[in-house]
Amino acid sequence: MGSVRRRGSNSWLLDFCGPNGRQRETIRVPTRAEAERELKKREGDHAYGRALFAAADKVTFENLTTLLLQDYANNQKRSIGKAKKSVERLAEFFGGWRAVSITGADVVTYIEKRLRAGYAAASVNRELAALKRGFRLAVKNRLISHDHVPHIAMLKERPPRAGFFEAEQFQAVLHRLRPEIKSVALFAHETGWRLREVLGLERRNVDLREGYARLDPGTTKNNEGRVAYLSPELLAILRAQDAATRELEREKAILIPWTFHRRGRRILRFLASWQTACRLAGVPGMLFHDLRRTAVRNMVRAGVPERVAMQISGHRTRSVFERYNITSDADLREAAKRIAAHNNGSAEPSSLIRHSSAEQLTKKVPQWELAICPVRGSQLRLSWGTREIPANPVLGDRPKWTSSSSTGVSRHRPPLSASTAGCGSSLRQGNRMSFLPPCSLMTRMRLLAIRVDWPTLVTASRR
Repeated sequence: MGSVRRRGSNSWLLDFCGPNGRQRETIRVPTRAEAERELKKREGDHAYGRALFAAADKVTFENLTTLLLQDYANNQKRSIGKAKKSVERLAEFFGGWRAVSITGADVVTYIEKRLRAGYAAASVNRELAALKRGFRLAVKNRLISHDHVPHIAMLKERPPRAGFFEAEQFQAVLHRLRPEIKSVALFAHETGWRLREVLGLERRNVDLREGYARLDPGTTKNNEGRVAYLSPELLAILRAQDAATRELEREKAILIPWTFHRRGRRILRFLASWQTACRLAGVPGMLFHDLRRTAVRNMVRAGVPERVAMQISGHRTRSVFERYNITSDADLREAAKRIAAHNNGSAEPSSLIRHSSAEQLTKKVPQWELAICPVRGSQLRLSWGTREIPANPVLGDRPKWTSSSSTGVSRHRPPLSASTAGCGSSLRQGNRMSFLPPCSLMTRMRLLAIRVDWPTLVTASRR
């Protein structure tokens, strides 16, 4: 059985039996009752085989930040600079504190102070994330227990930036950029690569013969390599630029490894010229990173599969990719036009939509877009095994019909015959053939609308 003895106004000495024998620990609580509760908690932890964390009171805020920065350095994270800035901001408030003394109320006070200083919620969240990471690392290293970790609630951030360029806006900015920056903007506008990735692209990574550019593993934000094939227009610009670079190398007797450069020197930044071009083009405040959002949006609008677009732009998670796939006002206006056309009945009927009238439709359709159907009322005698099932063909959803000729569907009753073929029924109409799946549970067969593999003039009936 342990004991509690006073050691000052708010200090108490706990004497109890630990896993390695007798242990003594000094704690700071206002009353003896709280000290006795702490003693019982430690004795209970020992009884259940839990670690006692006798040295938890000695762990300071500086120990947490040291673990945090060591973790960044060991994992070679390029954002260690931002982590150091977050630690500096936290140290202004929590410097010299013991880790176990930091409570959720103290964190709330820190948040209020930072917000009053004019910092955005996103900036405060980065600092809180660093503090949470330090506590987690201390728990992982068995310096403190989970009970010592305060509750750290993150702030709600504003929606992410949604800027992107329309085609005419980009051309207006492009005309006002310096010549060596134009190719950088064109490359980013097409591929969606980050500015650092574009400026760091070396000539050895651009294959002008095969028409692609690649990033080596370890040079990107997620440390994964990437390949993007270039359009003929961009490829022509890069070939002309490469020829000029070779001429400059011969003229100055130097080697230029960079794809984009200023008279042989690597381009590091061009913020001032970019802001000037945007202001003169009538789009002040636009960022170069908006070209990345624009490229992602253009790829999706062009029908590029989203997985392929993510691989080109370098997005690892779909959530971030969806943030870049922005819907513009033009998209919303186009959607309104389509809805209005559909409601007014002016939209062209699709070949895969059921028709409700009994009118005849005669239409010349392109390849792979032909839906045909015999007229309503044509009786089909389908033989399935030994039982004959009457069928009334109507326009439906999606059958599989193949043919070797371009004879149209007759308005009159077509000569149809049926036979049994393996696991399904083979339906013949002249020299046309369709394959119907087993339908022994159906009492009436419905011939489905189909797509054929040749252009022809077809007469189809609507119900």
